[in-house]
Amino acid sequence: MDSAWRGTIRTALALALLAGPLAAPAGAVCSREGDPAFYVGFGADRTVAPGETITLYLAPCNFAILSSCDDADTFCVHVTDTGNWTIGGDPSLGDCILLEPGYFLHQYVSISAPCGAATGDRDTIVAVMAYCGGGACDPSCLDTPGCEDPNLWEGKYYWSADTLVLEVTDSPPWVYVLNDTLLLAAYGQETNFLPFSICNGDPCSPVDTIDYEFSGAGLIPWNPGYPRTGSVAVAGGACEKIYAVLDASVSEVCDFDTVTLVAWDRATGLSRDTGAAAVHVIPVCPVPVLSPNAVALLAAAALAAGAIFLRRRTRPARG
Repeated sequence: MDSAWRGTIRTALALALLAGPLAAPAGAVCSREGDPAFYVGFGADRTVAPGETITLYLAPCNFAILSSCDDADTFCVHVTDTGNWTIGGDPSLGDCILLEPGYFLHQYVSISAPCGAATGDRDTIVAVMAYCGGGACDPSCLDTPGCEDPNLWEGKYYWSADTLVLEVTDSPPWVYVLNDTLLLAAYGQETNFLPFSICNGDPCSPVDTIDYEFSGAGLIPWNPGYPRTGSVAVAGGACEKIYAVLDASVSEVCDFDTVTLVAWDRATGLSRDTGAAAVHVIPVCPVPVLSPNAVALLAAAALAAGAIFLRRRTRPARG
């Protein structure tokens, strides 16, 4: 199925879902000076975890340059869904914004799946670029009938309505570790803070206490002033940063080690994850107090100051 037919089906579905309470009242007249269409639409359908918020980008555009409706106009983006999920926008959805022919707007749409959503649940999101009437968004005043829909430009079709289907998937692991696979320690430095992140992957879970333990081969010594074990409180859907602290004061350049972090849920001990990183000792790059660029800037500043001084000294007296 080509893109034109896919667009036709998606737009037909969007308009069908908008029928009923959003249908224009009998005798209503829409003022259509411009031609609305999404230069960037929702794209492919996606999955979302319970409690997760995803933010998508739309680019509503006035395609008047390709249409018989060839003037500037005021438009709005109206978004509805079939599952009554939480939807927000930046700018706010329904705002009326003037677009000149050929101009488009940066519109972000945020959609949050409820915590009670079950795996396999679906929500159909419908976005329309509508006209504003009397200074207010009028989602019943659409591109059709009246102007071209879709607009064809450089072999691509651009529609004034789009749909997105979100399917609920399993929540991510309750406990998981994030870290870079290569961390660097400074030669001769006693306290090298090497970052790891412990995350609570379930956005719907309460604050969870997660215990952790670092280990390594000992080729780069652990700094004795910092513990290798501990605990951290992590809110649902958030991450907290912790540090392995190594002492490279007795190491040589190019020494290496491996640091491993194990984290687990204190309450059950069942949800756990492991992160590992290679650590390399690197030389510290000296930073000259006066680099050539710094000397040049100081010289220029001195010359400028001298010129000001001379101008003040040689300024003719008044009177």
